[in-house]
Amino acid sequence: MLKINAYFFLIVFSIFSSFLANAQKMLNYNEFTTIETELKSQYFDFNRKIIIGLPPNYNEMTAQDYDVMYVFDSQDRPYFDLVRALPVFIDTKYESRFIVVGVLSPQDKEYTRQDDFLKIKYPSGHGGYHKNLCQFVQNELMPYIAKNYRITDRKIAVGHSLGGSFSLEALLDFELFTDYITVSPNMYLTDWSVANHLVNFDYNQLKDNHFIFASDANEELIEKWKNWKPAREKVYDFFENKKPKQITFYHKTYPQSDHMTTVPPALIDGFKTYFAYRDSVDEILTQKEHKVKISLVIKNKFTKDIYITGNQEALKNWNPQGVKLKAENDSVFSVELKLKLPAQFKFTRGSWETEAYIKNSSIPGNLRIETDKRKNYAFEVSSWAD
Repeated sequence: MLKINAYFFLIVFSIFSSFLANAQKMLNYNEFTTIETELKSQYFDFNRKIIIGLPPNYNEMTAQDYDVMYVFDSQDRPYFDLVRALPVFIDTKYESRFIVVGVLSPQDKEYTRQDDFLKIKYPSGHGGYHKNLCQFVQNELMPYIAKNYRITDRKIAVGHSLGGSFSLEALLDFELFTDYITVSPNMYLTDWSVANHLVNFDYNQLKDNHFIFASDANEELIEKWKNWKPAREKVYDFFENKKPKQITFYHKTYPQSDHMTTVPPALIDGFKTYFAYRDSVDEILTQKEHKVKISLVIKNKFTKDIYITGNQEALKNWNPQGVKLKAENDSVFSVELKLKLPAQFKFTRGSWETEAYIKNSSIPGNLRIETDKRKNYAFEVSSWAD
């Protein structure tokens, strides 16, 4: 009987394992690479630990650049894993658009996350390294990511509680990220410090426009946290009424959730709101032009004319018989263009019925160029629509 049960278990396990493998394949997560490393820092007397989550098939998607999400408090691994996993279940257009970088804070008696996130030292003895962490991210971590990975200019901060407070202060002090998803940030701290900073800040100092999503739960039910609600409401009222043109601000309340259970639903809504925001701003082109060489690689010999067309005059405004590529040889066709960003485009043989499908970019729909840091792109054809 034991042998039969063991055999039955093996069959069930095999079927279940096969199901999981197929599920992972369907979700395209079979090539989701995680890298754990440490960086030396001039701003700390210890190495900073980070986790880097590469999207599916990163090494094969050579024509694609990626936004970067920086997740604070990733020493508590569920924060990192949740941020990394959620996009695929929210909007498939964004499931493979991000490199996720987890920033870990030490958690010992001498140095804790409070030291990282708080501007001043508190009676507990912790705090005061907010500026150091901002400088580490700005001058060491971000350059490291830019040097080693293909990225766009979008940098999204994701933080919960003090991690959210830190992120908002990092906007005002360093304009550190382009976009901010903050879950239950403490805007009170001591004597309304974060709320007052957000309300009194001169947003004309900012160089760029920014997205902020802020959420809250029922934190005020905790006696020591009763000031959280009036502090955040002061901030909400400011952004709703003053509407600084540099900030696109959203907030949402989860009164049935506590400080921890609010994280998953708030992240889901934060991502949904952010993705909709990205869709809207992606339609706005920069005035500055970016000179770039675009190549199309075709494995099999092909002699007919090939065109690129896209979302601006330099790309003939989606005319399928747009800009003709020049043949460098039997398998490589190219063109040099001055494009406004973000450029969106497709390749054809002169009609939409002959659109090219590309194998080294995983973004569905239009192909994209979103950064002026890269001068050459080579797209590889996997097949044609006809």
